[in-house]
Amino acid sequence: MALPVLETPTFNLTFPGTNETYKFRPFKVKEEKLLTMASDGEYEDMLNVCQQVVTNCSFGEVDATKLPMHLLQWTFLQIRKESVGNKQEFMLICGHCKGTMSYEVEVDEFKINNLDSDSSKTIFLNEDKTVGMILKFPPAHIMNKIDDLDDVEILKHCIDTVFDAEQSWDVSKETDDEVVGFVETLPLEALAETREFFKTMPMLEHIVEYTCPKEDCGKPNAVSINGYEHFFA
Repeated sequence: MALPVLETPTFNLTFPGTNETYKFRPFKVKEEKLLTMASDGEYEDMLNVCQQVVTNCSFGEVDATKLPMHLLQWTFLQIRKESVGNKQEFMLICGHCKGTMSYEVEVDEFKINNLDSDSSKTIFLNEDKTVGMILKFPPAHIMNKIDDLDDVEILKHCIDTVFDAEQSWDVSKETDDEVVGFVETLPLEALAETREFFKTMPMLEHIVEYTCPKEDCGKPNAVSINGYEHFFA
């Protein structure tokens, strides 16, 4: 006799900034297992598992490897909220004496800064503005490695479209060598505009300000909690 098929509850999430709506389900045992295993790994392991969990819970409709960091983190936390509740307890570590303090945070307290930033930016590459490129927020796995990448590698993953007066090119359909060759011919002014685009990208964050409870310390702290790394089992 076949075992019963359990009914899966679903909920909709509308992505902040894009207004795209997708159907999701809560974590299941297989996702909880992945999260538990990743909690003892490196940050990159957590990132990869987070992407897999978001894709799984969207029934495969969302390719989480393409989401920018703030959307990946926000989506993960919303799924977690629907799965195990809005509250999460973790330990704060004093930046002065290294003493610890228990702290409870609600997922709803996380906010996306710079959400009004444009998700794309057009940079013109000639004086009459007939040639240019359209940038996009890079995917989370690129942001995770950004300190280790050179400008060419970063730009390669940020260019969405290149255009001139007659046509446009979807960069994702071009070869890696062609994109690198194009990036290496860009004027320095374009690189400066790209860096400014990065500075204003949205970021999910919750800042905790507290005073260390240890009597021999008692110093003020401000801790920035940024994303899913604090929410693994």
